[in-house]
Amino acid sequence: MTRLHIIIEDYSLSLAEINKIALLQQAYAAELFWYAHAHDTLLDRLYLSSEFATLWQSFTKDVKQTSHALEQTIQQHFKNCTLSHVYDKYWQKTVDDNAEHKDLRIIIRGKHELSHSVLQYINHTDSSVIILGNRSWGERCKLIGAIDPFHSDDPKNTSDINVYKLTRRIAERFQSQDWKLLHSVYIPPLAVSHAKELTQFHKQRVYEFCRKIQCPSDHMAFCGGNPEIAIEHYAQMNKIDLIILGSRKHGIIDKWLNGSTIEQLVKKPELDILLAPANPVQNRRS
Repeated sequence: MTRLHIIIEDYSLSLAEINKIALLQQAYAAELFWYAHAHDTLLDRLYLSSEFATLWQSFTKDVKQTSHALEQTIQQHFKNCTLSHVYDKYWQKTVDDNAEHKDLRIIIRGKHELSHSVLQYINHTDSSVIILGNRSWGERCKLIGAIDPFHSDDPKNTSDINVYKLTRRIAERFQSQDWKLLHSVYIPPLAVSHAKELTQFHKQRVYEFCRKIQCPSDHMAFCGGNPEIAIEHYAQMNKIDLIILGSRKHGIIDKWLNGSTIEQLVKKPELDILLAPANPVQNRRS
């Protein structure tokens, strides 16, 4: 059975997040494993005053109450599920020790910026990760897979081929025909006078790539501008539910597609993003 590992960053689940997890569970016919990241930066500080002892008691009481409420919410909507608490600063080891490499990781980002624990995980993992925000999906899940066949770090287009295959597989799971590959045509300022020719060249090269991977041309879309801005704009204008982005072999910190593109897109709480590994590995323990 497929297993989904869900990491909750701030002890809360919105109705939109619950509905998206339910859609993913149904699409994957999956067993769910829940983790609450219970570490707080407050625990990284050393306080020796007696005044803090009283505050600490109140703090731990609030945490227990919040944790109990979260468990009740999960049990209400997802039967026979358990919630594990991760008290370490980083939750990578706890999750990966319990997950197989092929298992999908789902991060509920919460209302705040991505934590150091999340950033550390997506910079190190070779498994697929979905980062979910607090926005609702359509019933069938509308998808785009972002590709860049021109990327110098991937002359064989390994990452783009993987994005295409993953986009198709997810669309099939959701029984959706509403998916596209998306390429952002960026024209440098000094080349604006040749914008028309460069745009035509981009499209020609992308359609050649589509023929190579046997992707129907009507499932190809284009946008213009800096990828991190253009992809976000396209997703919002077309009510895209999930954006699939691929990684390439870089250093640990900047390995995800286009570096700054991933960095900027994952900061957007209104975007739901699936980060796909460069080289998917068959079933094995992490």
